[in-house]
Amino acid sequence: MKVNKISKRLCTASSYVRDGAVVADIGTDHAYLPIHLAQIGKIKKAYACDINEGPLKKAQENIYKYSLGNVIETRLQDGLKGIDDLAPTDIIICGMGGELIISIIENSRYVRQKGIRLILQPMTFVKELRKYLSKEFFTIAENIVCEDGKLYQILCVEYDGVGKSLSNLELELGEKNLMNKGPELDKLVFSTIAKKQKIFDGLLKGGYDTSIIIGEIGMTFESLYKKLSQLYPENLREEWDNDGIMCASNPEKQVRKLLISLDLTDDVIEFARDNDFDTIITHHPLIFRPIKSLTPYNHVQRKLLKLAKYGINVMSFHTRLDASEGGVNDTLCDVLELENVQKDPIMPIGRIGDLYEEMGLDDFATMVSTLLESPFVLYSGNKSVSKIYVVGGDGKDFVERAIAMGADTFLTGRCSYNTTIEAEEMGLNIVEAGHFFTENPVCMTILEDVQLIDPEIYIQVYSSNKIKFC
Repeated sequence: MKVNKISKRLCTASSYVRDGAVVADIGTDHAYLPIHLAQIGKIKKAYACDINEGPLKKAQENIYKYSLGNVIETRLQDGLKGIDDLAPTDIIICGMGGELIISIIENSRYVRQKGIRLILQPMTFVKELRKYLSKEFFTIAENIVCEDGKLYQILCVEYDGVGKSLSNLELELGEKNLMNKGPELDKLVFSTIAKKQKIFDGLLKGGYDTSIIIGEIGMTFESLYKKLSQLYPENLREEWDNDGIMCASNPEKQVRKLLISLDLTDDVIEFARDNDFDTIITHHPLIFRPIKSLTPYNHVQRKLLKLAKYGINVMSFHTRLDASEGGVNDTLCDVLELENVQKDPIMPIGRIGDLYEEMGLDDFATMVSTLLESPFVLYSGNKSVSKIYVVGGDGKDFVERAIAMGADTFLTGRCSYNTTIEAEEMGLNIVEAGHFFTENPVCMTILEDVQLIDPEIYIQVYSSNKIKFC
């Protein structure tokens, strides 16, 4: 029988699977990992799970190819919903963003049982994932893998009902990694320093005050806004935009609990009030057009009245966060693991970069759906994907720039109908993954930036998505 070879990253993840386990591979990658585990005789049963039918069809083809239908089944499944029916002992979630993994675990009671093992390989926001797991009483074993010049962290997690408070260094690099001092720890340390240095270099280049990294006792709302405005400079804001301080009944109020959301919906405001948040940061501005009066009869004015009544201050960073280094579109490039990323010199909101390996358009659209947790991805074109132009949100005005910069694929949240159906004729793939889903990852970036400024602030990210799909 032909043996299925898997990457070093997946091989390391498979080493944490226990002998005789019943495995659920969430967001399965062509069922490669379950097939490997079945071939080496390590598992009793496996379920290759995904939210989309396309990846499951390919998984089924591979399972049939290796004659493993008696051991591996495919399941159309959203995260861990309904996982109790499968009764897995070991759950694998590899290749997803840390914020998505947090969301999947948050919505499952099944994993909060002793004896259930989670094997996680986050692509982004590893620090935030560790912080969440330790807060939710999970123990963490871990390892670092270097493959093709990239570093991956593998976390083996089990619920014990006790948990452990981790230091900032342990959250960043991993308690067990620091204890074991494996061969890849130095690489992880230097990689982490390089990412922080990139922020500092950007500040120095722009002539901004680098003392923002020091923090201060009793960070006020106004102080936090000024420090974040050095990371997301006002001069990058589009002329038509209106971001900044939206509502501040007391700008000198200390920031103790911060809620971050893409939009300021009524749900966000009520959640902030019910959970004693004093500050909200959003990407999309609440006030976009001039306010001529304050009454409860207009939805925007009604929100402003609520915020003033509840004593909640709000700031927003919109197009300047789109254009800023490390902002919306750099974060999107990071999630996709694009290499050689460059800013568009003509329209600085846009980014262009190389995919780590060339792939077909169908596979790329499936990968985007998984990484961004988008329940729908619309795409057109007939080229393979290697050079990608990226604009989160509404990107219809950037199509010509994508073509001019030599991209074969344009990834955005939304594009016009006519442009999308003419993509093939223009020699360009267009991939639309949803306005919310292409911009929402930046909320975790804002969280990281605020933590760097003042690690004492309690921060939570809230999903403001209200669009339903059928």
